[in-house]
Amino acid sequence: MKRSFPCFLLLLGHLLQAESYDPSRFEKEVIVPAANDAIQMEVMSNGDILFVEFWGTIKLWSAESKTTTTLGKIKTRAKGEIGLLGMAADRDYLSNGHFYVLFCPEEKPDTMRVSRFTVKNDNVSLESEVKLLDFPYDTEHI
Repeated sequence: MKRSFPCFLLLLGHLLQAESYDPSRFEKEVIVPAANDAIQMEVMSNGDILFVEFWGTIKLWSAESKTTTTLGKIKTRAKGEIGLLGMAADRDYLSNGHFYVLFCPEEKPDTMRVSRFTVKNDNVSLESEVKLLDFPYDTEHI
């Protein structure tokens, strides 16, 4: 306990010197005004933004050209609060094109699925799907 006390004091001193949060220092910029229920995004190391929409659309905003490309659409059953609900880009996305989604597949409307898809040549191939996890959900209350 005696050894941690000086560390605590040192940390406390740094925290007291930290600059306070000022919300007026941030600027808001709409980069994709026509997004349709965008759910989640990942900012890549090159500045590009991969994002998904509730209805199953996968899009990429290019930091270089400042344009948005539709990479594809995953067949998603969207009703109420069920649809494409989340996405994560693989840490090596820029080299392998892999990303993961949580969605309700159109062909199994009582199921939620986690799958990996691959982007190649600005296109998501539905045949690239690797199903990782399926689980049922309660459809009675939707």
